[in-house]
Amino acid sequence: MHILLNADCIYPPLTGIGRYAFRLATGLQAHPRIQRLDTLAGGREVDLASRLGSEPRWLRVAKKLPFQNLLRRTYEHVRNAREHSRQAPTTKDVVYHEPRYIAARVRYPLVVTVHDLSHVRHPEFHRPDAVEHLERGLADSLARAARIITVSEFVRDEVLEHFDLPPDKVVAVKNGVDPVFHPMRPEETQAVRRKFGLEGKDYILAIGTLEPRKNLLRLFDAFSRLPDGVRRRHPIVVGGAGGWLNENISQRLRALESRGDVIRLGYVPEADLPALYAGAWACAYPSVYEGFGLPALEAMAAGIPTLTSNASSLPEVVGDAALTCNTTDVASLSEHLRRLLEDDPLRDRLRRAGPIRAADMSWDRCVDATVQVYADALQAAR
Repeated sequence: MHILLNADCIYPPLTGIGRYAFRLATGLQAHPRIQRLDTLAGGREVDLASRLGSEPRWLRVAKKLPFQNLLRRTYEHVRNAREHSRQAPTTKDVVYHEPRYIAARVRYPLVVTVHDLSHVRHPEFHRPDAVEHLERGLADSLARAARIITVSEFVRDEVLEHFDLPPDKVVAVKNGVDPVFHPMRPEETQAVRRKFGLEGKDYILAIGTLEPRKNLLRLFDAFSRLPDGVRRRHPIVVGGAGGWLNENISQRLRALESRGDVIRLGYVPEADLPALYAGAWACAYPSVYEGFGLPALEAMAAGIPTLTSNASSLPEVVGDAALTCNTTDVASLSEHLRRLLEDDPLRDRLRRAGPIRAADMSWDRCVDATVQVYADALQAAR
């Protein structure tokens, strides 16, 4: 098979969908059933390695401009025009894969990945222009697709509930976890802990883009209910790129930093993440809604006791290898956080169960299942 993979979302800092697309691309390059992989950006072929150098300057500027949907529509028009004029591959069995919702208009069987429907379920967590963009283009993109990939059964059910699609057209393929996330000895995490000023600290790690859906404000409220001694022993370490609608989060972070309850790292380089996870006392991922929830899986793979939500896809991902609760209830979140930090039998069980659960979800398995979806898309298009 010859795969055309849209790499528009692969640029640093890699987060969420960008990490998914990059892991998929690297897996496809070595897969025995893939004869050729072309990575595209803006409708043009690009080298995958070049996408990881730095965020394009034009993109940094564009993010700050008004009229975001006008910019998106202009970009889509240019991308469609380039795709239409680009010389068609001479190979057979060509599939175009859009890993980020809204696909170009292409002449080949199309596969689209849907990561969640948060713009439908929780539009209040997004900028209005982003919600409008998805409402305008997603239904058409899915209608044109030969196959649709969702990253969990939870998202598959939501897609089938919200859109009029044949069930066999929508396939759940769970994300994977990189083998670099595994339990480590203290000496293996020492350099990264020193780099971020975390030596001697039994910290609670909270990883994720700073946006309302990640529910950090309730985590801070729950943490504030813990005894002073517990808070001093276990500060929250917040790692993640700046997101959107996060003015309240930023204000609260500054106040908590000033009294030592929180240590803010900003975006954490990919190379530092495994040791940062493995060096933690616990991980808190209280997101209100997730299509998958990769940080929870990475923490479990590192053998770190993890607390997450009992809603959306997260129970499907973590099973009984993490502690779950209603993370919109601050009192319940606080009590579960206390147990995560101080209940030694529970912590021992989660440390053992996490890597076992994570072993069932690898990127190799994800890539294999995705390649089968490509084959099914080709068959459906014949």
